[in-house]
Amino acid sequence: MLSEKEKKSPFIVAFAIMSVYVITMSAGNVSAALASISAAFPNVPMSTIALISTLPSLLMIPASLIAGALAGNKVKYKTIIIIGMLFYLVGGLAPVFANSMTVILIERAIFGIGFGFITPMGNALVLSVYEGNKRATMLGMGSMVMNLGAIVMQFAGGALAEIGWQYSFYSHALGILSLILVLIFLTEPPKVEQPAGAEKPKVRIRGGVLLTALLLGIYIILIFPSAILMSGFLQKNNLGGPAVAGMVLSVFTLGGMGGGFVYGPLFKAIKKYVVALGLLLGAVGYALVIYSGNIVLVAIGMAIAGASFSIVLPACYMIAGMIASPQEVALSTSVLLAAVNIFAFFSGYFISFVGAVTGDMLAMPMVWCMIGLAVASIVFIFVNPLPKPKHATVNE
Repeated sequence: MLSEKEKKSPFIVAFAIMSVYVITMSAGNVSAALASISAAFPNVPMSTIALISTLPSLLMIPASLIAGALAGNKVKYKTIIIIGMLFYLVGGLAPVFANSMTVILIERAIFGIGFGFITPMGNALVLSVYEGNKRATMLGMGSMVMNLGAIVMQFAGGALAEIGWQYSFYSHALGILSLILVLIFLTEPPKVEQPAGAEKPKVRIRGGVLLTALLLGIYIILIFPSAILMSGFLQKNNLGGPAVAGMVLSVFTLGGMGGGFVYGPLFKAIKKYVVALGLLLGAVGYALVIYSGNIVLVAIGMAIAGASFSIVLPACYMIAGMIASPQEVALSTSVLLAAVNIFAFFSGYFISFVGAVTGDMLAMPMVWCMIGLAVASIVFIFVNPLPKPKHATVNE
């Protein structure tokens, strides 16, 4: 049941949860400054410079699993989020004052740990506080806010990098606002009371959650090449250079906002078919990118692919929330997040494999992805991915 405070101020509760989502796609804020950082440290190899962007994504995997195991069980959700945001802010802002690459990488490691603590908590809070159509709506809104935050912070990081590479790290300052909102407004989800004398339920990762994580990971391998290959694909087909590629990739994020916005109503309307629709949109997006030969249609295709991502992702979290017990929600969302990051890493190897088999490193990997998404969409028309909810927690 919702607490009396939550019943009186549902908007405030939702607003506080959204303040967690808004910084969960900020690991790449400083990517636009990497060339300038490389110029400032000419004796440091580019592979080391790249760690500024990739190290946080690597460290967030174990950090998110630790946070998921603790949150709501041994440590309050709010406490985990506050600790994560403090690490996020210290590690995110400290490189402004650093003049050593070793120091910067240590600070980015601290940032990555905080980032890992924060990132799964938005979905975990939604799954713990809401259920039914309201849960779907909030997961969709979270996805929209996540993409909006990415747009704002990536733009800020790029604009600040024009002043100087150190200034790009100031883009993480948005976390200060999130921390204030969490401190003031976030309320702890109610714990599920156990009958007197009952044994405390064990927190475990259910097989259905692992299967959902695996399927989400396969989807990530199929959708990520659209972004990884875009710059080279456009140049090869004389559709534009790096600036155009950057614009097209930003459209993917805008499409993600749209997908998150409509996810709640879509789930309410079509329920078990929402995964099939999300997969189909991914295939349609690839088709426009590969075969249109027109930059406007390519951009539309990427927007559709972005919408696909923001429909499939919350759908998977929704499924995990239906499978997991209330005590397992935080850990289950962390497992899905870990799957996203691990399989995103392997998407590059998938591209190399398809390129080696077909002799085409650009178009053919996207063709394979398009076919894979289309086939999966057909499968999920006939296979209902939604389990029967066994662990009701909150009234709608």
